[in-house]
Amino acid sequence: MKNIFLAFLVFMFIFFLSGCLDRVAEFGCSFAPENAKDHCFQYAAVQTTNPDLCEKIEGKDFYMQNPPKDKCYLMIANKTNDPSLCSKMIGGPISYYPSVCYYQVAINTNDLSLCEKAEEHKDRCIKEIKLKTQNTQDENNYNSHKNKSLKNKT
Repeated sequence: MKNIFLAFLVFMFIFFLSGCLDRVAEFGCSFAPENAKDHCFQYAAVQTTNPDLCEKIEGKDFYMQNPPKDKCYLMIANKTNDPSLCSKMIGGPISYYPSVCYYQVAINTNDLSLCEKAEEHKDRCIKEIKLKTQNTQDENNYNSHKNKSLKNKT
């Protein structure tokens, strides 16, 4: 019995090392209770940054929207800075909208062009990026000036 258990552990270790974590997660989620499958797939997709697992989220409890699937795409887009995932979101009254996704990726990447897709968040998006990049530029100018001052003193 110990040998079988040890063989199983070795197999699982090799399986994880081979980069098949998303397959293991998908397999495990298929055995989750019905009311937990969507969140299991969502968690697995985000942990492995595999948006294909988001497609497994059914959202049966929601009419004409799928908050767990939308959140799945939103979280992976935010983690990977991939704005193409935002377009896969549907949105809805109790869901996440693509505009929020574009806003988050725009802020993460300082990409003003994505602010256009942030719709109702457009102005705030532009303002935050300009402020952030201005602060970075001011800090760089300060450090540059400080370094020149130090060199002149020596």
